[in-house]
Parts: sequence; structure tokens; C-alpha cells
Amino acid sequence: MIERYPHNDGDYLRIHRALQRSILNNIDKDPVRRDQRFEDVISTLRRALPTVNIIGRSDASQFSVFARYLPQVFSVHAVLVDSQPPIKSRLGFVDIVADIAFYCRSQGRGPDALSLLYTAEKLCNDAEPSEKTRENETRKLLKLQADILSLIAGILKPQGKEGRDRALEYIDRIIAIRKQELEGIPRKQWTELQGTNVTRALIDRALTLCYADRIDEAAPMYIEGMEYYKSVGNELRLNHLRIQWLWILSSRQKRQETRKEAAEALGFILRTLGDENPLTQQSRGRVARALFTIGDVAESLEMHKQVFSWRLGKHGHQDDGTLGSQYGLAVCYQHTGALDKAE
Repeated sequence: MIERYPHNDGDYLRIHRALQRSILNNIDKDPVRRDQRFEDVISTLRRALPTVNIIGRSDASQFSVFARYLPQVFSVHAVLVDSQPPIKSRLGFVDIVADIAFYCRSQGRGPDALSLLYTAEKLCNDAEPSEKTRENETRKLLKLQADILSLIAGILKPQGKEGRDRALEYIDRIIAIRKQELEGIPRKQWTELQGTNVTRALIDRALTLCYADRIDEAAPMYIEGMEYYKSVGNELRLNHLRIQWLWILSSRQKRQETRKEAAEALGFILRTLGDENPLTQQSRGRVARALFTIGDVAESLEMHKQVFSWRLGKHGHQDDGTLGSQYGLAVCYQHTGALDKAE
């Protein structure tokens, strides 16, 4: 009923579902005691897990901790979903999901976290503030809700037309929630985190519009985002945005600007994060697509090779990112006349 299984960070125990159900059924007989035990587990997990560095965008020093506790978060999720009657105090779990799902997305494993995120979305909806809720508690709940929806939208937007349409619906909700969260606070008094979250929502909308080939609508949003990150001195997010801006430049066939921006922005990200960071590989893949668009097929091919090799080694052949890189390689091979390799 219990077996040991290896993981990169050590050995773990897997409990057979029948035994899990038996344990849960016994625990559910005393809901008050069960809810207290659940709170104890959430508190323990929260102390063990770091809070993601939203402003810094990609803090590799946190990755190993998130990887270690990811199985436990999924186990807690199973308990939460299966418990009857439902566990009452659940927003502590949502707070954890906001961090662990951000980690999953940063590793190219966003779809793995969707079950957690959809549960967290429902819990936030169930906990919508009333007129009696204190202002600071309301703002905290709104921020948490927007964080969860932002992660869902980010995972959905590359998934074809249906994914883009759903992502845009989520993003419109996020923008409205962020405005509600900051209502009554003058913009000059926003913290950097608050300003960054508002800008993230704007840029999520811009990128989704790019996926839908609506670049003229997206362009002003990117300009506004870059101006904000310049104003607060956030160079990593600025250069990450410059990488996305390549979509606009290359689509408009601004060849020299595309090459210059690509070299500078990717160079900064590579120096700052190193070659093994997932954000570096994502950025290199976007540069490869931009270079292909302006006709630099040979350079694009070499970059696609690097990204494909890295993703294949990290995530395997069935990963969405790996398949995307493989497709980019195939198109480049086709355009260089290497039809056997393209096939």
C-alpha cells in the first residue's frame, strides 16, 4: 500500500489511493479536527516554500525548493478536493498554489499546474469579499485572485485560437481585478510590486494579441510596459519585454532593429541568468522566430537547435515546448533545402 520512489531531490513515499481514501474517510468523521490539521499542514508548507520573486521574474535559487515540495502540494490538493464535507479554511492553499504554479510555468511545466490553478480559481470565487470584509483583507484576496488568473491565462494563450480567446477573457478579468485592488490608491503611491502586476496584465494582453496576429493593437502596450520598467530600473523585466517586442519589429520587417534588439536583450538575459535558466531558453526561442521572420534562416536554425536540445533533455519529446522547438527546426530545415531533415 506504500512504496518508495526516487526523485532528483531524494526518495519519496507513494500511498495507494485505496489507503488514502480510507485515511480521508476516517479524518472526515471529525471535520473540526480535520480542518485544524489541514491548517497545520498548510502552515508547514508555507514556511518551507519561498515566495516567488515577481519583480525579479526568475530566481533560480528558489527552483530546487519548489521542486522538492511539488509532490506534497499535489498531495494536499488531492486531500482538499476529496474531503467531504469541504474543508472550510482554504485561502492558505491558494497562496501556496500562486507560488508553486509560477515555478511550474517558469520551468515550462505550466499545464501540469492547471488542476491546482482551477481549484484555486474556484476557491477565490467562493471567498469573494462582502461589505463587512476589511479593506486590507479585500485587497489581499483581489491580489491573490488576479495572481491565479494570470497564471491560467499565461498557460492558455499559446494553445491555439481557443486558448487565446479564453486567455483574453481571463486577462480582461485580471485587469479589472487589479484596478479594483488598487482603487483609492494614487498611482504615485503604488509599490513596485503593484506597478509590476498591473504592467504584467497589460503585457499578457499584448502577447496574446500577438499570438492572434493583432500586432498593431499590441504595440502600444509593449511601449507602455517598457517605459514602466525603465522608470523603476527593472532591467531583467525590461530586457524580457524587449525580446517580446521583437515580434512587432520582425513582423514589420524592421531587420536592423530586430537584429540589434535581439543581440542586446538576449545578451543581457544570458549574462544575468546563465544558459541553463528556462527564461534564457524561452528568450532564445523567441529570438530564433524573429530572425526567421526577417529572413535570417541560418541563424534561426542554429538557435532552434540549441533550444530543442535543451528542452528535449529537460522535458522529453512530448512536452509542448519541445514540440514547438522541433517544429521551428523543421521549418528552418525546409527553407534551407534539407527536406529529409525537415520531414
